[in-house]
Amino acid sequence: MCQKKRGYRFLIDNEICLTRLNEIEEPFPDWLPKSAHHSVYGCYKCQDVCPKNNTILSNISDEVCFNEEETEILLTGVKRAQMPENLLIKVKELGIEDWCLKNMPKNLKAIFDNVS
Repeated sequence: MCQKKRGYRFLIDNEICLTRLNEIEEPFPDWLPKSAHHSVYGCYKCQDVCPKNNTILSNISDEVCFNEEETEILLTGVKRAQMPENLLIKVKELGIEDWCLKNMPKNLKAIFDNVS
């Protein structure tokens, strides 16, 4: 039996992965440039270039947008139980109601620092 070798092989270092850094409660490391911040949670830049995702990336659904009031609420680190229903619906739609909310203020501030 023969198996063709694949021309693409790489490893992702989880210690420097932005998704990991967005999901942990620790402050961002000093070596991480402000320009790296582009997502409230996750990153997935590696998914954009992954050959296995060629067909999947064209099936991305609509965006979920937060208005200014909702963004202010997320910046406070509000708990799920204290969220207005309209915000909770959006948070649930993104699937971030459990694991991501505690880091939301840190991640949002990093994005805002990146654009200012």
